Amino acid sequence: YNGGYPEVEEALRSGGRGTHRADWNLPDATDAILLANFNQLYKNDPAILSLWARILEAVSARPDRREVKMWLLKFPRMAVRRVEKEARARGIADQQLLWSERVGKEAHL
Repeated sequence: YNGGYPEVEEALRSGGRGTHRADWNLPDATDAILLANFNQLYKNDPAILSLWARILEAVSARPDRREVKMWLLKFPRMAVRRVEKEARARGIADQQLLWSERVGKEAHL
C-alpha cells in the first residue's frame, strides 16, 4: 500500500476492523485463494457469472490445491438467491460464495 487514503492509513495504524481476513470471517490465505467482486449484483449478468465460473475453475486447477472462494457484495439482498442459483448452474458450489454486507467508505478503502 502506497498511501494516499487517510481512512486506510488510520485503519492500518489502529489495527481496526478490516485489516485482517479474520475480521471479515474470511478463510486464511494459507487455506484459500480469495477472489472478490464488490459490484452490485445486478451487474453480474449471465455472461459475467460464466466468466467468473471459468476463472474459479482455472484457479482451482492450480497445483497447490487450495480452495478458491468468491467474495461478493450482498446488495441488493433480494438478488442473492438468484445469483446463487445461477452460480450453481455454472458449477460454482454454494460454499465457494462468501457474502459481505455493505460497509461505510472508511471500512472498504
